[in-house]
Amino acid sequence: MKVDYEVYGAVIHTGTRKTKKTNGETLAAGILGGAYIALGSIGYLMAVANIQPAGVGKLVGSFLFPVGLLLILITGAELFTGNNLMSLSAMHGESKWSDVFSNWVKIYCFNAIGSILIAFLVHVGGYDQGEFLLVIEKVIHAKVALSFGTALARGILCNILVAISVWISYSSDSAGGKAVLIWLPITLFVFSGYEHCVANMLYFSLGWFAGVHFSLAEFLGNMVPVAIGNIIGGGVILPVLYYGMFKNKK
Repeated sequence: MKVDYEVYGAVIHTGTRKTKKTNGETLAAGILGGAYIALGSIGYLMAVANIQPAGVGKLVGSFLFPVGLLLILITGAELFTGNNLMSLSAMHGESKWSDVFSNWVKIYCFNAIGSILIAFLVHVGGYDQGEFLLVIEKVIHAKVALSFGTALARGILCNILVAISVWISYSSDSAGGKAVLIWLPITLFVFSGYEHCVANMLYFSLGWFAGVHFSLAEFLGNMVPVAIGNIIGGGVILPVLYYGMFKNKK
């Protein structure tokens, strides 16, 4: 079991390693990462749609959602919000900032492909109807109703929890250990209603295939501030603070 500064070093090493992957490796890892988060998100929607009362359904769904991140961490897939921690590698000069930003752009786009693919399969599978469709509509309408500032703040809060979950997962070398470490922080973020840009890719994709009405402006009005907030939470706040704590111990 790694501790504090050892985990700090593992975060840096992992970020550096990710910048050295080929485009093909990054493509595959990004698509898989988006698909796994999409599957976890669908588990959340299914629970909300099928379990009453609503609060219990939301709690069960929040407990199911972390499956997506666990699959990413134990299979080598990549997630935009987790990769925001790569900024720490650049702070130490072990990666170029240009390579970090390039990875973020690529993984964001490839996560979107994975999310859209799963949403399409859910649509073809005939799941987007009845209560499930009503939940999708409710989720989308709630997201597009958020102001820029609210979506930004919820994005920051979300990725403080997601990124720290990825961070602490490096302290364990076993799948079981990683599962225990990440489960409660991720459950907390989902149950609290924070905003995760990759999960939102799935929600909006499901809505688009199901014919839920929302405009491009409404879509971007959520996705842009949430992505910025996720970067601030996981790519600025956490790395900067931990850099201040451990920069001389690595």
